Amino acid sequence: GIVLEPNPKKKKRFNEAAIEELNRKESGSLADVCEFHIREKGEELMTLSDLAKVMAHSQEELLPYLEELKAAGSIYQLTMKKDTYYWHKDSMYRMQQDMTRDLTRYHEKYPYRYGMRKAEFHNMYMKKVKQNVFDECMKLYVDQGSFQANGEFMSLKGFSVTKDETYLAIEKLLTDTLENAGYEILRFNEIDLKGYPEPVVMDVLQMLLLEEKVVRCSEEWLTMKHYMDEAKEKIEAFFAENDLLTFIQVRDMFGTSRKCAKVIVEYMDSIKVTKKLGAETERVAAK
Repeated sequence: GIVLEPNPKKKKRFNEAAIEELNRKESGSLADVCEFHIREKGEELMTLSDLAKVMAHSQEELLPYLEELKAAGSIYQLTMKKDTYYWHKDSMYRMQQDMTRDLTRYHEKYPYRYGMRKAEFHNMYMKKVKQNVFDECMKLYVDQGSFQANGEFMSLKGFSVTKDETYLAIEKLLTDTLENAGYEILRFNEIDLKGYPEPVVMDVLQMLLLEEKVVRCSEEWLTMKHYMDEAKEKIEAFFAENDLLTFIQVRDMFGTSRKCAKVIVEYMDSIKVTKKLGAETERVAAK
């Protein structure tokens, strides 16, 4: 027989919704009851192990019915290392509609951003779902063509940043400033924004970083990517003939200040070109 509710919650007498729920469970097949519980779980998703407990059946007994639901397109399966998760199509569609609404608003408000960070979606919609499961949910949307992903960003399908007159003017301002600075590497707050709003400039800068036209040498230091590529080549060539590199040698190599030489070296540490050996100001080849 089918156990309708092995762990029933207290319900009010003559509650029509509760009576309808129990009637559905009593009259439905095991597949119907599985679907009911998965739908009820909503965006939290139902694991196979939890479903087995709720249904008072073994996982093996439920698998044929779950396969039936999958084949009918009623549920989606996410297979993870520790458990298998099931997501009802209604919940998935409802969340897709909400995400579409929020992304549309987001693109209108922030036209110079790739999209919303996945972490923001996680906090908005699936707080109780583990990160790796949430990532699989987002991948499912992308695979189905509902949205597109660019690294850590989610956007509407077909969306691209509109590089209008304002965007191009800010891009030129940033790249010209960094080009002219050369190896006198700048902090963001040292750049003259020419009256453009800082949040908008930051959005354009983020795009330049994602497109790898500009690199962030640390949290605050910025330069053109090609300068760091050239610095990498020079430092690797230096190590072909020398064993030890100092900040002073880097300063002289690039005609810059000791402060900027330190920034260059620390960036080379981060990309595994150099590594610290002994004194703070000395480096050897990382490889």
